[in-house]
Amino acid sequence: MKFTFSVAILLSLVSLTFAGGCYSKCRFHFCDGTAKFNINRYAPDTPFKGRICDKYEKVHLGTVDESGEALIVSKYYGKPFVRISNFYPKSLKQKFPSSFFKTFSVKGYYKEKYGKVVYSPFYDYGKFTPHKYASVGRETGQQGQVKFLNKKCIILPFAKYQKLDKYGRNVVANIRTSNTFVDCVSFKVFVSKKANKYSKKIAH
Repeated sequence: MKFTFSVAILLSLVSLTFAGGCYSKCRFHFCDGTAKFNINRYAPDTPFKGRICDKYEKVHLGTVDESGEALIVSKYYGKPFVRISNFYPKSLKQKFPSSFFKTFSVKGYYKEKYGKVVYSPFYDYGKFTPHKYASVGRETGQQGQVKFLNKKCIILPFAKYQKLDKYGRNVVANIRTSNTFVDCVSFKVFVSKKANKYSKKIAH
């Protein structure tokens, strides 16, 4: 799904807030506090490790059914960000697709403990109840694309997500949003020296 950016949003980007070199105003983050991923450790079309949560615990997040085009924080395009499909550094042979970064629904489990919901990726002998949660992953890199993402800050906006009840069990609403710079998750990408491990080489 493509996002429509209003003039007001574009102008407000001048005052974007960053922390540790990455965007800090997204309402969602990875529950364990992870904000950096070596994406070469994860196969394409599989989720990165980590469940996405609301920073302020105002929304118990279920799955993210639709996400927008990822933005790369950059100072080289005359704006504080660039859409990943418009990110075209020197020597890049093939442009990134708009869907390169996307959300995934991941099967997990939960149980109540001391009045709070505790999540786990494991079943644990029937003590946990199955549920689905949201994470992030990527598509296959083409012609060495992945290495150009090294040390880049990524903002992935959400277009539609599930709001769960206060126990994190049942869906109470499906939220559709275009609030790109709030309803989002941000993270920094690192690429190991074996940058092409999961990149597809195309013969000419």
